[in-house]
Amino acid sequence: MYKFILIACTAIIFSACTQHKVKVSDPNAEDFQVFYRRFYSDSIFQMSRIKFPLTGQWATIVDFGEKREFYNRTWTKDNWTLEKAPDYSDRAYTYKISYRLDTVVDQMYVTHTDFSVSKFFVLDKGKWYLKFYTASTSL
Repeated sequence: MYKFILIACTAIIFSACTQHKVKVSDPNAEDFQVFYRRFYSDSIFQMSRIKFPLTGQWATIVDFGEKREFYNRTWTKDNWTLEKAPDYSDRAYTYKISYRLDTVVDQMYVTHTDFSVSKFFVLDKGKWYLKFYTASTSL
């Protein structure tokens, strides 16, 4: 019985560690995982894969963190700050990636708060692009 439980647990762990394959409508589309790694490691590539002007929402913290104000924002090539790769070892943040047909939502949550940043990547003519960027909270 112990061996069965050990084998079952090992199988569950290995299956949880496998990379998600994004289901897309274009069978010749680039692999999202390859795109994702390159997006964060190559600044020129990152700039080429953002649909500028990039729209979204952003929060401004006012009153010493007691209040957040949200406003619509548009980023251009001139005011975009390059994104860094997520640090999955940093316990101050929790990450979640949701896969939908031709869309991937990459979310970062500040641990033990209701604040998150979401990036929406969409497939366009076989290539992935950052299309929408938002920061949100329920405050």
